[in-house]
Amino acid sequence: MRKFAVISCLILSAGTSQAQGLRLADDFDPTLFAGVSWVIGPVSSGGSSDAQSRAGLSLRVLSSKQTGAIAGAAGVTRYFDGSMGCDAGIAYSRRNESYIATYDFCKRKPLASVGGIAR
Repeated sequence: MRKFAVISCLILSAGTSQAQGLRLADDFDPTLFAGVSWVIGPVSSGGSSDAQSRAGLSLRVLSSKQTGAIAGAAGVTRYFDGSMGCDAGIAYSRRNESYIATYDFCKRKPLASVGGIAR
């Protein structure tokens, strides 16, 4: 968990200093996200890494629907093997789509997600 937090902070600080149009969302205007998520890194389960699914469908709440801003994200993921995950992280929204980096506390792995947001 600490590795993910440190990496997220480094990416966030590097991204905001390098990208001119990128900013943090300064207002709380929550919106819903629905999309596909992938586990980053190996997934272990009782000896076989193929026993658990690496992909799933996610529903999340984003703290802002502001375009071009970084917002907080929290929600659940239903993996294709039937297991559930709960995660939290950061999101970047562009028009009606969002790209999300979260940490799944149930699988103890980082997730990458892409999907649509409600306007």
